[in-house]
Amino acid sequence: MGRYVLWQLSSFVLLFLAVTLLVFITFFALPRQPQTGLRARTQASRIHGSVTTGYVDYVWAIVRHGNLGNSYVDRADVRTKLIHAAPVTLSLLLGGIAVWLVLAVPLGLIAALRPRSFLDRAGNMFVLIGLCAQPLWLGLVLSYVFGRYLHVLPPAGYCAIDKASTGC
Repeated sequence: MGRYVLWQLSSFVLLFLAVTLLVFITFFALPRQPQTGLRARTQASRIHGSVTTGYVDYVWAIVRHGNLGNSYVDRADVRTKLIHAAPVTLSLLLGGIAVWLVLAVPLGLIAALRPRSFLDRAGNMFVLIGLCAQPLWLGLVLSYVFGRYLHVLPPAGYCAIDKASTGC
């Protein structure tokens, strides 16, 4: 058990270092052409000194202070934006889990009770289509079906989450 925990922790550390190194190189270490707009605002957040020192400072700010930086769009704190988006993300996650359980448990029971029946094969086809379909396409199709034909989704232009900030 101890070896497994040690293996998982070392895998986490290596993955963390790989992802932070990729992000650091992409956003801070690569040379850029001076331009106007978004890229001009990012020039102020460039590294000073060596790349190694900049990377160590970057990782230390994440680990020690939880500083994920500022958004390039509106210069707001990323951690604050993530905290504000967490309830909506959690509700989507819980809704997805609920739909998954409502569909998966009956399909699994039917498949176990009546193997090779029509309902078993139809359930298998349903699951295969769900696994093989492109998620973006599947989401667009499902939102079209639920909004247009089943009238489950609110009408277009309706802002249910935050009317004040989006100008709805």
